[in-house]
Formats: sequence, structure tokens, C-alpha cells
Amino acid sequence: MNLLLLEPGERLLYRADPRFRHITRILRLDVGDTIRAGEHGGSVGVATLVTIESGTLELSFAPEGSPRSLAPVTLLLGHPRPIVLKRMLRDLSTIGVERILVVPTENGEQSYRESNLWNDTTTPLREGAAQGGSTLTPDLRLEDSLTDALRGIDAPTETRFVLHAE
Repeated sequence: MNLLLLEPGERLLYRADPRFRHITRILRLDVGDTIRAGEHGGSVGVATLVTIESGTLELSFAPEGSPRSLAPVTLLLGHPRPIVLKRMLRDLSTIGVERILVVPTENGEQSYRESNLWNDTTTPLREGAAQGGSTLTPDLRLEDSLTDALRGIDAPTETRFVLHAE
């Protein structure tokens, strides 16, 4: 984690939260110590540990500036296996891709669209943003078809790239 990613206004972390464990067990921070932090979708700055008590960790947050913009890249992705997509979402968020459009493919398993992964895509996206040091996450959409996805891409034709194995 290169940035402690908080929800806007969030100042308490609880023992079951992976961020609590990271701060106390990995970083071994104590009261008064600081960590680079940011509010999801908002400012980056510094969080200071105010208290660490049984089961809770209280922070203060001092914003210092705006996050850097995401790369103006739209990735059109044929729907991979759900476990692979989960890893890809985290990695694509880490590198700061602006938009990810996932489309069904002719040879892909159609049941992937019904995967439980789609119930919680925010977790891997936020994990990636924290790793990449950003408060911004990519816009992710599951499209019905390649045609629908292409209609939504407004990039000039000279900036389009197609990567295909054949």
C-alpha cells in the first residue's frame, strides 16, 4: 500500500479492516506517526494516527493537494475468467487507466458475465489505486457487445490500437 485510501470523512478504522492490520502490523506505526493518505476520489495528503485503542484506530487527515489525473486510456477488454479479471482490475487501477470496458467474446464463456466478481468490483479497483498512490479509480463498465463498447469510445481514430493474438 503506497497510499492509505480512505472514504471521504472516514477517520476510524477497525481491527477487521486490512488497512488497520497494515498500519499496525506491517508499518508498525504508533500514535503521532504519519502516513501518506487520500480520500477516495478526492485530495491526497497526510494522515496522523491520533489514537490506537482496543479494536479501533483513529486518524486525522490533512489534505495537501489534488491527485494526479488518470491516464487518458480506454481499455477495451474481452471478458477473461473472473479470477483473472479481478487481478487485472487491480493492476490496471495501479497503473492509472482511466476507463475499462469489458465485453463478451465469441469464444469466451458467457457465464462470466454472471460471476460474483461483478457484485464487488470496487475492492480490486481501490486496492490498485492505493498501490499506485492515487485516490482515483478507473471507470469500469460491463458492455453488452463489442459494438456497444465501440460506440462509447470517442477517441480519434489515429490514437486507437488493437492488440490481438491472431
